[in-house]
Amino acid sequence: MKNRLIYLDGLRGLLAVVVFVHHFFYTFYPELVFGGSANEYMNGNAYSVKRLLALTPLNIFFNPGMAINFFFLLSGYVQTTHYMHNGNIKHVQQSFLKRYFRLAIPTLVVVMLVFLFHKMHWIKKDYIPLSRINADWTRGVIPDNLDFFQAVLCGAFDCFYQKTAYYSVLWTMPYELYGSFSVLILIMATHLAKNKSRVFLLWFLFQLLFINSFIGAAFTVGLLLAYAEAHRPKMMAFFSRSPVRFLCFVIGLYFATYPYTAFEGASKKSVYALISFFDKYPHVISYFIGDTLLLVSLLHSKKTQQVLSSSAFLFLGKISFMLYLTHFLILFSFSPWVYIKLLASNSHNTSVLVCGLLTFTVVCLASWLLYRLVDKPALDFCNRRADELFHSKQGSNSSKKS
Repeated sequence: MKNRLIYLDGLRGLLAVVVFVHHFFYTFYPELVFGGSANEYMNGNAYSVKRLLALTPLNIFFNPGMAINFFFLLSGYVQTTHYMHNGNIKHVQQSFLKRYFRLAIPTLVVVMLVFLFHKMHWIKKDYIPLSRINADWTRGVIPDNLDFFQAVLCGAFDCFYQKTAYYSVLWTMPYELYGSFSVLILIMATHLAKNKSRVFLLWFLFQLLFINSFIGAAFTVGLLLAYAEAHRPKMMAFFSRSPVRFLCFVIGLYFATYPYTAFEGASKKSVYALISFFDKYPHVISYFIGDTLLLVSLLHSKKTQQVLSSSAFLFLGKISFMLYLTHFLILFSFSPWVYIKLLASNSHNTSVLVCGLLTFTVVCLASWLLYRLVDKPALDFCNRRADELFHSKQGSNSSKKS
């Protein structure tokens, strides 16, 4: 099963890079992700290169909304696919036991690094070239007034049940934790039910209609896809046909690349005008639809799976969680210092390009180091403790029966 899904690790790595690229350009070249500066947008060429990159499907290379929603979709799919194929509830129970600690241990370590960097005056936000576009966002990424106990509480608890202003990249943690828990609890609650699909669909509709959460529903869609693969092979075989798979990819790409950041009204004047009928949160709904179709296409594309299974993508997948957690820290410490040094003898564009390459290299090295020292040991610890708790519980039950 693990080898069958190994390409999804590569996809995780690719998605983490997309998030990094967006945040780097938002920090040092915001005109690229917005389709131009404020003046260029109001008075510039409607067919400029910047607008072409930002307001067409080419933005897939730096669209964080698409990437983060895809993370949620994959989380629901991967966490449950093992159970859906063999019905072994043990895997789901163990995943539930270790989920919080698997997320919290690396998060706490990175948050304490943020605290350390700030106290050592290594955070260099003042070196970043600010504009009307990125000024407020840049100042709010890491607050100036940081407290040790606040940092501990944030990394260990607060960031998992509320949006935190301490280190803004952690805004996804509540969704990741509660989304995972909702899926795992749903599976355990319906383990003996005959019509699991009906329960899953009812929960999915409940999330959309009453909770109004497309982000939460993404986890359930991942679960539904895993269920359909295991128990509805004829239905899923329909999507393996080349024309259907290609259509899913094209439509999915269109919806998934709705501009995440753009000037007000810009999307309505682009190829995404058709999506404007989503009056509330059009980007969230678009990513939900687009990522689902892209994953359906990927599940039946052997060539794409082979590419994502290459050593480079698997390396990025291995360090993807640490890459996501640490890239802001390096982006606001190492990168501004490098940018200022380069700008002394180079143009802005050259400085941004070289700084981006150097930053990505350092982010990967730091992520790999933290993966070896923190993430992998934390994962191994969680696996061991879950096994011990599970087996001790089984042992006590056997003793009672005897």
